[in-house]
Formats: sequence, C-alpha cells, structure tokens
Amino acid sequence: MGGQVTFAHSQEEFDAIRARIANLCEVSSVLPAWPFRGGGYAYTYDFLTILSRGFGSVLQYIASECGDGGIEIMGWGRGEELDYFGVYPAFAIGAESIKRSYELALSADRVNPLNRYNVPEDMFEGIVIVGDSESWCLYGDRDWDVVLIWSRFALDLESQVLKPMTFEDFLSPLRPSGPGNDHSIWRQLYANVRANSWNA
Repeated sequence: MGGQVTFAHSQEEFDAIRARIANLCEVSSVLPAWPFRGGGYAYTYDFLTILSRGFGSVLQYIASECGDGGIEIMGWGRGEELDYFGVYPAFAIGAESIKRSYELALSADRVNPLNRYNVPEDMFEGIVIVGDSESWCLYGDRDWDVVLIWSRFALDLESQVLKPMTFEDFLSPLRPSGPGNDHSIWRQLYANVRANSWNA
C-alpha cells in the first residue's frame, strides 16, 4: 500500500491508537449506551455501508472538513486480538490518501505467524475511527447493524454518494431491532442518540 497505511505491529503501537481513540469514545462501551464522551452532531449509517468500497470518500470528506492530518482505525472481533486476528487490528492512514487506502486496508489479509485470516471487512465485529483533529469519531457495531458518527461540527453528509440514514430510517420497522430482535433496546439506542445529538 505504498506506505499510505501504517498498521500497528506491536502491543505498544496498538495501545497508543487505543488511547487516542479513548479521548473521544468509550472503547468498551456497549450499545445501546451512547459511546462518545460528549454531545455533538450525530449521523447514522448501517454497518455494511461503512465496509463498502465507497465509504472511503465519506471519510475523506470528513477529514478534509475537520482539518485532519490523518485518521486512525481500530477494530475488534469475537476473541482476544492476537488469538482471533493473528495481528493487531488497528491502522492509521494519512489524510491525502484516505479514500483509496481505507478500501485497500479493509480488504487486506495480513501475513501473521498464526496464519489467521484477518480481512477487516469480514472479521471486524466492531470498529472505531477518529481523526487526529479529535473533532469527530465513528463507532460501529455489526450485531446492531448500526454506525454512529459524532462530530463537533455540522457535516454535509447528505452531499455524499453514500448518504446517512435519516432518523426515520433509523426507526424503520424493516430494520433489525438490535441483538435478539429486542425492540425495547433498539428504542433505547434511538433515545440515547436523540438525547446526545444537537441535530436530532
């Protein structure tokens, strides 16, 4: 990837990315709790959209609007990092190459001593992305099929090819209702988003 993506190769590098993410997001948070450390503008996508080939352009737009020099991504799976992935599931991308490099990194199967398959778009059960301006943060959970983006500033995501869900979409009866199809916890997530967002 031509040096455009920097993968975490040690526990120290992984912990450093995790610590910077923790400035904005409760990394151990579990939905339906609001995962961010404060209120702000909130936008929602479904989980598979952020794994799609076009989402790098959305991240490129956000980073440009917020003045980021780069972004950092951390994922998690169904087991301890090294046992499950064979690698540390975190990487950084410089701002100038986010659109293309994000898509390449999501499809990368990194060589590792345990010979573990670890392609992020298949293996990430959760994901957090932050810009180095600390102006925004993305939190996604595959089980819920939902992604929340928090920002200090209003973002014109409606102008992007991949548009966010409206709050009506978010409550659509056609959407899954959280783990176990529990409508009550889905409504609680919606209530928590509304309570903490400035644009809901």
